[in-house]
Amino acid sequence: MRKISANYVFPISGKPIKNGIVCLNSDNVIVDIINPGDSFREVQNLERYSGIITPGFVNAHCHLELSHLKGVVSKDTGMAGFISEIGQFRDSYSADDIQKSIKWADNLMQSRGIVAVGDVVNSTDSISIKKTSQLFYHSFVELFGQNPQLASHIISEGIKIKQSFSDAGLVSSIVPHAPYSVSPELFQEINKVVSNDTISSIHIKESNQEEQLFKDKKGELFSFCKAMYNNVELNIGKTTDSLDYISQFLSTDINLLLVHAVFLTSEKLKQLFNTYNQNKIFVVLCPLSNKYIGNNIFNLDDLLTVTSNICIGTDSLASNTDLSILSEIIELSNVFPEVSLEQLLSFATINGARALNIDSLFGSIEKGKKPGLNLIQGVNLLNFNLSASSKVTPLIKSY
Repeated sequence: MRKISANYVFPISGKPIKNGIVCLNSDNVIVDIINPGDSFREVQNLERYSGIITPGFVNAHCHLELSHLKGVVSKDTGMAGFISEIGQFRDSYSADDIQKSIKWADNLMQSRGIVAVGDVVNSTDSISIKKTSQLFYHSFVELFGQNPQLASHIISEGIKIKQSFSDAGLVSSIVPHAPYSVSPELFQEINKVVSNDTISSIHIKESNQEEQLFKDKKGELFSFCKAMYNNVELNIGKTTDSLDYISQFLSTDINLLLVHAVFLTSEKLKQLFNTYNQNKIFVVLCPLSNKYIGNNIFNLDDLLTVTSNICIGTDSLASNTDLSILSEIIELSNVFPEVSLEQLLSFATINGARALNIDSLFGSIEKGKKPGLNLIQGVNLLNFNLSASSKVTPLIKSY
């Protein structure tokens, strides 16, 4: 049995445990959590660390396939500029370069204490890496298209990609890309392949350009999309809000990840709760990616008035300099200092695990779970504040 302790253990399922001891068997399954409190004394074969111990992190939103674009896409482009540069550079690399970058990014996430990932895919490029990775992956096969006549073809291609993941023993689901890039016809086709155990994910309210596209039917992103779809009118109906648009097609009671959500408000979220099970809606924040692209910061305080289902994602190395969940929550703590470390860690662990339907194994330090263990150092142990010097070291890689 392995026994690991630190100044505090943050089990997430309960309050921090001073001098807590986590006991694991040879399969890294937790068999006991000991709370010695102030009566801490020497324990045989105890691994003792300075800092805090947390469960492994869950990265609820990533694009592993774009790892080869690290440092290639310009900063502060806005959404239209970002999507344009992705299209310009994405296919300019060899298959070997792409595979090496995916492998490097997978290893990077492991070194950053991440144990599970919700990863967006447009191809089968990541399958070989995911098959042998120590990380758990749920792959979101992302579809987009505005031409109604192509909806059947697009869904057919998506089903083929999903089947390739299934054949490799990997979990996946088919999801829409974003409100402005998916026609009603394609939404309907996607709904046909949704089952009760599916998880859905969509980029939503990501930028002021998206807001302008729906509200005024103009702007930089509107013009870019029209050009991308051969100058046809965008097939988004008369709705003036992107969440209202997608709400027409959310007919199933499954986990729904609303990604980025920069312009999502508590009012709009409550409106969605009228027709959708609020316990199954998760808001995935990617603060450093938003900062990279030049989008505004979301209003976390406002969102927390109506939901605690906040998760953390890194997005891709095309829009981030690292794939570090710790860096993301440090950024959040800087912008929203009133949010406690306990709550930030719940965003980074159990909430992401619940969103991906893996909370029976990941997300909290509890008996019978195999969540991985992280040591975070550089934490102010008097007020549990993070700083730029805080760092994470994975002690147990669970998967």
